[in-house]
Amino acid sequence: MISCFSSAWAGTYIDNFDNGRLDGWQRIDVAADVVMAVQKATGWVEEKGGELIVIDNVDIPPNTTYPTMAAFNNGQNIRDFVLSIDAKIARVVIPGLCWWYIQFRNGENTFAGIFFSVAQGGGTYTWLAIADVKTNFPHIRYLGVVQSPFIYELDKWYHIDLEMKGSQAKVWIDKKLMWQADWKDLSEWLSDSGGLYLGGWGMELHLDNFALTSDDVLSVTSVRPNDRLSVTWGEVKKY
Repeated sequence: MISCFSSAWAGTYIDNFDNGRLDGWQRIDVAADVVMAVQKATGWVEEKGGELIVIDNVDIPPNTTYPTMAAFNNGQNIRDFVLSIDAKIARVVIPGLCWWYIQFRNGENTFAGIFFSVAQGGGTYTWLAIADVKTNFPHIRYLGVVQSPFIYELDKWYHIDLEMKGSQAKVWIDKKLMWQADWKDLSEWLSDSGGLYLGGWGMELHLDNFALTSDDVLSVTSVRPNDRLSVTWGEVKKY
């Protein structure tokens, strides 16, 4: 069970993606939106069938490198938070390696994120990792990487909890603590806040039962925060 930090001023935003509208979520196609529009946007983000769907069509030239993301409240900065979400990789666009991630604490050219990777071979597998990534496109440096073996199967729902407080991060999968990290020695690189993004590369990602608790949720105007004195989690998927 997630060890949620609490505050009398903390707000919780819940989105079960059941009204067919993005409500403050915005598609970010890195190929076209970030890399100076030198590549054609081929990704897609939509609400459909009670789920948020992120599709990255990496097989459509020339988008062969960059992911597609859904930005929470159009990338509004979030500091300390607790995130709860259900996720599955519904389809691999092309055989090979694909991955999805939660990106946060992003600065001008650095971001932190958790990455879930599926290696095609047996159709299931490979690793879960977290990294503070120094981008400086096109060069990439990985700092503070924490990696845990984990079997991530295709077309199967998983419940992920992520807690970020100060320099400490913890991740649970199906209520089991997978790893924890402290980036206090990387404060030179890691921003103290940043936008929240859900994205993927080379696959179709389905998301549901999104809940975000943070002091910063109270300043969100384009989405629906609940009573700031209560914390209510959405009904999780039945596995």
